[in-house]
Amino acid sequence: MDPARSGFNPYEDVLTVGNVSTLSQAWAVPTSTGYGVGAPVTYGTGVYISTGRNAWAFEAATGARRWVTPEGYVFLSSDLAVAADGIYGQGPNFINPLGPSHNSIVKLSPADGSVIWDVDTGSAGEVLVAPVVSGNTVYFGGWNAFTTNGGAVASGT
Repeated sequence: MDPARSGFNPYEDVLTVGNVSTLSQAWAVPTSTGYGVGAPVTYGTGVYISTGRNAWAFEAATGARRWVTPEGYVFLSSDLAVAADGIYGQGPNFINPLGPSHNSIVKLSPADGSVIWDVDTGSAGEVLVAPVVSGNTVYFGGWNAFTTNGGAVASGT
């Protein structure tokens, strides 16, 4: 929380030296994809994760699966970004069994994981980074930086 990245969080008032040893794992869900796994992202009561072959949504409290994208969509373990209107993921070689494969950023439905839109970004997916959502704009990139608003690439550098 500080510029030195010391790990000290002045706002933490639940965990203490006295109770940290009482923590236990609440749940675990095997995804068994054989690929790298992106960092989990929480939003509302959900946990969202990219596992290389799929994006997954779970109930945060129980680990119950809400949905998983169909086999064949490949996110290559890029982290996801989650907003009220969608889940955003980036990866080189977004392999879409319903259309052409390409470097892209995709927007998934929070309700069922279906693809709302995907944008061919050319080389933007060369380095996997988590997209950032601000209002109606999604910022993403790697070697190049792009923004998209509503599924159309607005600018790139």
